[in-house]
Amino acid sequence: MLSGAPFIEENFRETSRIYLTDIPISHFITFRMSVNFSILNLIRITFAVSLLISASQIKAAEWMKLVNWRYVSNSINDGDSFMVKNRGTTYVFRLYWVDTPEARENYPARVREQAEYFGISTEEVMQIGREAKLFTREFLKGQSLTLYTEWEDGQGTGQRYFAMINSQEGSLVEALVQNELARI
Repeated sequence: MLSGAPFIEENFRETSRIYLTDIPISHFITFRMSVNFSILNLIRITFAVSLLISASQIKAAEWMKLVNWRYVSNSINDGDSFMVKNRGTTYVFRLYWVDTPEARENYPARVREQAEYFGISTEEVMQIGREAKLFTREFLKGQSLTLYTEWEDGQGTGQRYFAMINSQEGSLVEALVQNELARI
């Protein structure tokens, strides 16, 4: 699709793929949880276990590394979905592997599901969602971003793709989980 474009640094092969549906519900991290061990260790353990669980579904995937992208302020942005731009090309990406609370009541059933799952009110869900949205904006804005994507449909409203994203600060996924603003 974008082969040869100047903003794509390289194509590379990945020999495994993780599906969120392969991770048992017991491996999910809750918003605002306290643990006696590192959340990053839990992420690593969950990732390793999910690799073992999904071993029967391993297939080669075409990943693309996109470099020098910039965050674009837009009303569709939230904690785990956002618009980025490079040399006139704009895309909306949704983070692989994590889910942040909804910041608005645009999807009432989803807000209710998140409230029930975490045993908090819908107002608290949206407050944490607003915090996640602000955190993501501050983490990404004004920086050169690197994205990794397979151009897989990110689902939801409009055209968006799943991606992993890094800034000079590190991985957005890890930062959201470390700050208790996302679940895996």
